[in-house]
Amino acid sequence: MNDTIKKQLIFLALSSLLMILLFSAACKTPWSRSEQLNPEFKRIDMDLKNTFPVNFLEGFAVLGKIDLYYGANLKKEYIGGPIVKQNKIDSMIMDIQDFRAAVDPEDRDARDIIKIRDIEKTDMDFVALLIDARIKMLEAEKSIHLAYSFGGQGLAGDGYFCREKDTIYLSLDHFEDAIKKARDAERYMDIVLTGNPADEKLTRLIRDVLGVGKEKIPFYTSPLGEMQLQIGKDRASVNNNCKGEGRDSKVYVSYEKSKTANLLLDITKFQAAMMRIRQADEGQNKTTAEKQ
Repeated sequence: MNDTIKKQLIFLALSSLLMILLFSAACKTPWSRSEQLNPEFKRIDMDLKNTFPVNFLEGFAVLGKIDLYYGANLKKEYIGGPIVKQNKIDSMIMDIQDFRAAVDPEDRDARDIIKIRDIEKTDMDFVALLIDARIKMLEAEKSIHLAYSFGGQGLAGDGYFCREKDTIYLSLDHFEDAIKKARDAERYMDIVLTGNPADEKLTRLIRDVLGVGKEKIPFYTSPLGEMQLQIGKDRASVNNNCKGEGRDSKVYVSYEKSKTANLLLDITKFQAAMMRIRQADEGQNKTTAEKQ
């Protein structure tokens, strides 16, 4: 085999390898990246795998220490309001997972803990579920960051070119993932707040610490239903207006004449308006009650 043929074979082999690598990279969407943990932020200096709380209050206190280190606050975060910075979330989740390993050495799935009868649930069962709820909150917040990571190209509400439709779909996928994770968080938190009817002292402690009724953590106010409706509208808009359009499409869909603002353009602004409405309703109800 002469040198020319050898060089041609080497070139073909390298070209094939390059094509495989490029194809693999193209298949990795932000959706798959969202499932990976990348500890960008320096993790907390605590041996969380060997931190063993003896009751619910101690478990909650450890989560509080982790929150404090990352500048987070379980009792103040909600979608449309303050959330943890994106570069801290993965490291924070890893720290919380280490703590969960100490709380629940059997590494039970949240669904298995939920199946335990309420009257048989222990302090550590509730701590484990609270940890799972906290992780789901953070995962939901991460998905919100990812949804907005595409900038204006990922949002339909300010008008869009059909050539941006794939990016818009990815953004909407992240929004939907955020809703799913947030609902999981609320479901786990509901079980924790239910407490153990056979242990009144523990149940009262849990509710005093986390809050119930109007004192519930604000994450419950996240506009998940409204977000889901907006996602449906945006998908329908892109599907109807961009069917058959490719990456070179010059078709532009305008929202200038829309009478309602697109929620996903700025969830914070929408949520602030909703909070003002709730506060006004509460004030009106309070005034009515005082008159009676």
